[in-house]
Amino acid sequence: MSRYLLGVLTQSPCGRSPHSSPMFNLIFESTQVLLAFYVYTQYESHNDATLSCMEDALNCFHTFKDVFLLGHGGYITRAKANALRTETVK
Repeated sequence: MSRYLLGVLTQSPCGRSPHSSPMFNLIFESTQVLLAFYVYTQYESHNDATLSCMEDALNCFHTFKDVFLLGHGGYITRAKANALRTETVK
């Protein structure tokens, strides 16, 4: 999973420098909280504090997850999903 998240961070939106894009901070924050959630899931046991941190990270990710749909990859993925849905319905 870390390999895929690193790929998200290293690809600059719209082919520009990552810091010149206004979306980069949102993409970075979304990826960071998703990775934090993933790390918490690796714990062998949880208490109220870790469960609260997991819930906060997941809620923060859901707040900013739409930023991933703004790039071209979102359109391609959405088109493939629609084609698959149409084929499945047939």
